[in-house]
Amino acid sequence: MTDDDGPGPGRADARRNRDAVLAAAVRVLSERPDASMREVAEASGVGRTTVYRHFPARDDLVRALFRRVFDEAQEIAERHVAAGRAAWAGGEDADALEVVVGLTVAFAELGERYRFLGVHRELEHEQLDALTAEHGTEPLGSYLADAQARGELRDDLTVPWMLDVVHGLTMTAAQHVRQGGATVAALRPMLAATVRGALGPPTG
Repeated sequence: MTDDDGPGPGRADARRNRDAVLAAAVRVLSERPDASMREVAEASGVGRTTVYRHFPARDDLVRALFRRVFDEAQEIAERHVAAGRAAWAGGEDADALEVVVGLTVAFAELGERYRFLGVHRELEHEQLDALTAEHGTEPLGSYLADAQARGELRDDLTVPWMLDVVHGLTMTAAQHVRQGGATVAALRPMLAATVRGALGPPTG
C-alpha cells in the first residue's frame, strides 16, 4: 500500500504534494507551455522523485490537468444551475437564458485560464470523451430540459444539441483566446448574444 492509498498523515501529505505539483504546472505551463517536468518540479517545491511517483510521464500530468479542468467545469455548472433552480423555487422572475449565458462565459474563462492545454489536442479529446462518459451531462442537461418545459428556451432543439452549442461556443472562445486575438471579457457580449440568439424562444 502506498501513501496515497492508506489513511493517515502519509495520504494527506501525498495529496498535498500532488496538489502542489498541479498548481505549479498551471503557473509554469501558462508562461511556458513547453516547460519540462523538471521545471514544474522545481516550481512546486516537491522533489523530482515525488513528482514522477505521481506523474510518471508528462502525458500523465496533462491528463490530471484535464481532469482538474473538468472538475472545475462541473462545479461551475452545479453553481449556476443551483442558482437558477433556487430562483424558480423562490418565485423570482428567473431567466434560464441568463443562467446559460453566465455559465458559458464562466466555461470560457476556465478555458482562458488553462489555454496552455490547447496544444494537447489528442489528449483533450481523449479525456473529454472519457470524463463525459464517466460523469454524463448533469446537472446542465436536466436544467435545459426543465427550462424548455417552462418556455424559457426554444422547444425545437434537443437537449444534446443545446449542450453542444454551449460546448462549441466555449471551444470557439478558447480558440480566439489562444490565438491572442481577444480576452473572454472582450468576447462576453458576443457570447451572450450568440446564446440568446441560438437558444432563446421566438419573440415574434
